[in-house]
Amino acid sequence: METRTFTPQFEQKLKNDGFTPSEICKEIASGNRNGQSGQNANTAEILREWTGYSNNAITEGIWNKEKDEIAPTIKQAAITILKPWISQDITELPDISVKEISRKTNLSPEKVINILSKYPISFSLNGLTMQSIVYTPELPKQPAVLDINQARRFGVSAKRARKEGRYFSRPPGGGPAQKVDIKPSAVNSAIRRNALEKTQIKFVSTQEAEIMGYGTMKELNTPPKPDQKYKSVEEIIYTEAEGTKIMKVFEWFQKVGFGKDWIYGQNAAKFAENLVKLSQGKPVDFLIWNCIGFKWFKNQRGEMPTCSINNNLDAAITLYFSQRIQEIAEVLSSIGNPNITILIPSNEAFDSRVWKYLQSQEEREWIINSTATFLKAKFNSLMLPSNASIDFLRWDEYLNKNNATKKPQEYSKDGETAVKSSPNINKIKREGLKSGKTYFAQNGITNIENDVLEERELKYYGVYAGEGVFFEEMQMRGNGIVIVNFEEMRCCQMAYLGSQGNLTIVTPIKNNEMRRYYQWEERQIAKRK
Repeated sequence: METRTFTPQFEQKLKNDGFTPSEICKEIASGNRNGQSGQNANTAEILREWTGYSNNAITEGIWNKEKDEIAPTIKQAAITILKPWISQDITELPDISVKEISRKTNLSPEKVINILSKYPISFSLNGLTMQSIVYTPELPKQPAVLDINQARRFGVSAKRARKEGRYFSRPPGGGPAQKVDIKPSAVNSAIRRNALEKTQIKFVSTQEAEIMGYGTMKELNTPPKPDQKYKSVEEIIYTEAEGTKIMKVFEWFQKVGFGKDWIYGQNAAKFAENLVKLSQGKPVDFLIWNCIGFKWFKNQRGEMPTCSINNNLDAAITLYFSQRIQEIAEVLSSIGNPNITILIPSNEAFDSRVWKYLQSQEEREWIINSTATFLKAKFNSLMLPSNASIDFLRWDEYLNKNNATKKPQEYSKDGETAVKSSPNINKIKREGLKSGKTYFAQNGITNIENDVLEERELKYYGVYAGEGVFFEEMQMRGNGIVIVNFEEMRCCQMAYLGSQGNLTIVTPIKNNEMRRYYQWEERQIAKRK
């Protein structure tokens, strides 16, 4: 049986670049270089010496049976199962079980799950890029032994566990085999096997995959301060003369919000404090970010790619949720004079440490300014209460309006310092590298060196942590800050980190509303191409 060394695509690349794959294979097999021998030869090192290719290109090019043979087999099996739905004009697919894949591929459930965790299935469906997500049961690690009473906990019937756990024996003197007793180890194996077979594989768009489970990245969570203590929500609100009205507003946000995660962190009491401030006529800013868009271009080997920005107005998140924003203004106006500010992220448009722009400063200025002007004109049609207002400000304008002590990029640098000082920095680095690779791969860029991407992601997260640094400054002066969030949480988590966990972030939409927005946004962006 032939043993592969390279993927077919990489082998063709070698030929196109004037190399002879067979000669390189002989060199690898002989291991003559660097005093290595045969089996211990460093394939990647030899390839680097011969070709000068980047680490990423070499890693992708070396034949990996799991990635290059087993994963495609599993993908083909899944697509075969889903064929009746894929052929229709739909964007939602049914879940399939690991058992179905296992039967079609003759792979064990454990193997299927292991491969999918490393190499998720990805394919196009009516303008969306679909990705597999596996919900693996949290089985106790071996050598823990599961008994029949625990079967139902993992979705396995006790009857099946008992049936598969019995062993048979022939009676003394011969005769047919008879059921004898239940073997604990067999029951344990039966529960584990059946639980894994029942594991569901869900297919969602890549945008939706980012918001599954509230969109929070557990690696980015900032633990609350150990000494941070609040009164209960009831204690804070009902001490006010308008307590009943304030509680109705609090409960409205909870009702329309993102389930149990309608408020980020443990800051429900802080949100209550901000509502009380609003009712007392004290300054409270309700802030909503409106994203800009990026188009990425092929990069030099290993380097960060260049980009151009766009106003993203055909997929503007604030316009999509404009009716909900109007409702928020109406609800808040029942207890005070709310000021909602739509923020345009100019800090994303003028930071060459993080983004390599192709456009001139003047062109980017025009895009950011026109975004604010366009949104303001669109929101003029909203029927706001007379005591409510909506402003449209660039981030740098917001800083100037509130007497910031530093420039935007200085806050971003402070944010980067806060990120690097986090006790979770190693987890943040891993998450940043993983999400960065996924993001750029979706834009057709897969050859950024890991160390380059890791450093860039820390600066990227620093931009948003820097926002939190300024929000904390404002709160120290007595201003209330409430982030009204409509998107996946990564940037908000960094702002929360920059504020040292002292920031109110509410998400006044349901999971399915957020999901529908990201599906719609993906279609809007696809129309541009």
